[in-house]
Amino acid sequence: MNADMMEHRLRVGCNLWKSATHGIIDCDTAASIIRKTMTDSSLATRASSLRKKNEQHWNIKSVLQLDY
Repeated sequence: MNADMMEHRLRVGCNLWKSATHGIIDCDTAASIIRKTMTDSSLATRASSLRKKNEQHWNIKSVLQLDY
């Protein structure tokens, strides 16, 4: 699983956790997705690093766009 897929799975898990429409089933599903995704710490580290780089890139890009 690459870092993008891991981030997607975490988002799905977090969204299920925040909006539990089917009660405990959603919470269990969300917890399972988050647990499975976070078991590989090297992927978690890479995804975190990738996210920081993306945020820096977009922050720089938005600042540059303000100059035009």
